[in-house]
Amino acid sequence: GAEVVGTRRSLSVKFPGACCGRTSGLCGAFSPHLEFADVFTDAGGRYADFRDSRWRGPYGGGYQRFFVESWRGTDPARRLFTEAECPTGPAAPEVLPEEPPVSECPNADELQAKAEVLCGNPGGRFHADCVEDVLTTCSLDEWVNETRDAEDDFDAIDDDVIIPEAVPHNVTGCQRLEQEGKALACTTWGDPHVITFAGRPSHPMGQGEFVLAVTQGFRVHSCHQPLDWAPALSRNTAFAIRTKSGVIKVLQGAVEGVPGDVVRAGPNRLVFPGGEQVILRSGSLTVRLPARACGRVKGLCGHFSPDLGFRDVFKSAAGTVYEGHPHNNWGGPFGGAYQRDFVESWRLSPWWHPEALFSEAECPPGPASPTPVPSLPPRPFAGCPELEGPAKARCPKGRFRKNCLTDVGVSCRLQPWVDESIESSDDFDEVGDGGVIEIPEVPEDEWCEWSDRPVENLRCPNIQSLLRSKCTVDCGKVLCPGLDKDELLKACQAGE
Repeated sequence: GAEVVGTRRSLSVKFPGACCGRTSGLCGAFSPHLEFADVFTDAGGRYADFRDSRWRGPYGGGYQRFFVESWRGTDPARRLFTEAECPTGPAAPEVLPEEPPVSECPNADELQAKAEVLCGNPGGRFHADCVEDVLTTCSLDEWVNETRDAEDDFDAIDDDVIIPEAVPHNVTGCQRLEQEGKALACTTWGDPHVITFAGRPSHPMGQGEFVLAVTQGFRVHSCHQPLDWAPALSRNTAFAIRTKSGVIKVLQGAVEGVPGDVVRAGPNRLVFPGGEQVILRSGSLTVRLPARACGRVKGLCGHFSPDLGFRDVFKSAAGTVYEGHPHNNWGGPFGGAYQRDFVESWRLSPWWHPEALFSEAECPPGPASPTPVPSLPPRPFAGCPELEGPAKARCPKGRFRKNCLTDVGVSCRLQPWVDESIESSDDFDEVGDGGVIEIPEVPEDEWCEWSDRPVENLRCPNIQSLLRSKCTVDCGKVLCPGLDKDELLKACQAGE
């Protein structure tokens, strides 16, 4: 269903609606659910917003260096042209101007007057760029003719084309964080829990080596191993950090391999030359990254994309975003599609994976999570109600309290969870929370029921089978991911 129309130097391509959310390249990503904020997604899956130039859109600078150059075809195995048909040429220079050249035409006023008249429809999508081309090159006819061709080509295919309203390009959230000197922070602890860079709580299980966070040559991995008393649950047993200077490991609580350019700012705190900081313990880790990692970090600690409203936190290694169930007894996603599609995508298997930092002995890989992955975390304190009072008295206040309570309530033991939560709270306070989005606290006694029991709707029996297959009850709320409420109501009323 794709259509292409073009001439020697202009081309318009039209994709069917099924391609929505699946396009990439210089024509950009097309993501209505993200309000088109990820248009400039590079070949590595990173995206950013770039300020408009005088030409009604980004030019040069970071736009050319990070986005455009990422889509330049230099791999002979993936190129469609021969070198003779399309000479490669050198890469763009490291520093590029962010504005196009200023017109130096001796007859600029006359050229502009002609271009304004001849460059197609004044209100059309091609007019302004045609005028700029004329003034930049001091040439009229070739740009006028090409613009008319492009306009005719687009008119031939645009009857049912979606043209979103323009999205404003201002200073991005990431740029603002850099200007304010902020930082990002993520913590993993417990059995295990992760509070992402964007402040979202989550609970990745599984066995083996996982990418916790990676950005611009700085990489942090964690090793998950099953708990003896609850094999379906895991905990952190080791950590590894790779920088340009080498690999640092935390094995059985001992820190090994710290290079000379890394500063020990305390018994557990490491400060790296690039400004990264890590506080390491045997079962917990807090990593702080400078603001330049904004929009460029990934792993179990999640993406950090303020310009997308942090809607892509749980983005897998394959580029898909988990947007499922946000809340359960543990205060964040657990098991199910979250584990299968997001967490397992960051597992490095087999252990000789080229990006792996542990040996097989240091971090036994184990099997992948089962399919389907269980979705129901245990209800805290169901087997030991007598511990709920002591846990509430000893678990620290703040962002680590909820999961401290769940760890105690599920394991029916106070230690090591209380001490580990207190240490993680202190570690997070030590590196500071600049740039981290604070999460709303879930009331500590909200141990609501969550189950896959079918939803009953006696007033609308004709859509009962659909509700049973798609909906669940969570904390008294009916959740039907992927189903549109208005469409369901119409189907019910129509008896379909």
